[in-house]
Amino acid sequence: MQRMTRQRIAVLDELGKHDEFRSARQVCDALTGKDVRVSLATVYRNLQALSLMGKIDTLQSKSGEVLYRRCQQESHHHHIICSNCGAVKEIMIDEIESLLAGVSTKEGFLVEDHSIEIYGLCSVCQKGNATE
Repeated sequence: MQRMTRQRIAVLDELGKHDEFRSARQVCDALTGKDVRVSLATVYRNLQALSLMGKIDTLQSKSGEVLYRRCQQESHHHHIICSNCGAVKEIMIDEIESLLAGVSTKEGFLVEDHSIEIYGLCSVCQKGNATE
């Protein structure tokens, strides 16, 4: 079991201050601005460890960069993400879980993990687009 080091706690706390997914560079820059001594390599190592511990979520941006966010829910969940402002909501979709279980059984697979990210415009951005 991985232990929670001072730097790991600082990374987790920094991610917890934001609702949107953040890059390792953004986390590193924010910590450096708060006089926390941490290198980008150390941030990456801690982000990887926190992900393996289930403390943070990861997703790949459209540009291919891996982004990170502190989990709001400890149980399995998916994300709906505003492609305009980056707002994120964690969602539970029981119907999809049932569908995946049925498909995997039918195809003879044992699902080990899956992740679903849904992109669209949040209600605030939809209103903003309507006024343009």
